[in-house]
Amino acid sequence: MRVIVTGSRDWDKPGTVWLALQAAYWEAWRHGERLDVARGDCPTGADVHAGLWVAAARRAGLDVAEHVYRADWSIGPAGGPRRNKAMVADGGDKVLAFHKDNSKGTASTIRFAHQAGIHVDIYA
Repeated sequence: MRVIVTGSRDWDKPGTVWLALQAAYWEAWRHGERLDVARGDCPTGADVHAGLWVAAARRAGLDVAEHVYRADWSIGPAGGPRRNKAMVADGGDKVLAFHKDNSKGTASTIRFAHQAGIHVDIYA
């Protein structure tokens, strides 16, 4: 099962991210699948909380894969939306969106997911 994590860079509720990913892990496990977490590489907010959850899950012996998408900021502000579009274009079963303060990047990823027919769980 592949989940895409997107969220505001100032998301300050790590517990919400951890609980959502834990639920996704158990959902995948019940279906006999591995959890694959796709996320951005922002050093703050939802991205970092998701990365910390993956690291903790692996230390606990859980079979979790991770794919980190880096934005190409050398092309300017378009780097973020291009990264978000690539995460969605690579497919997923669900998007976990941690949306705070009308984050444009999170909103664009939600929009890309809806266009691709991917289910989105929004946490605000």
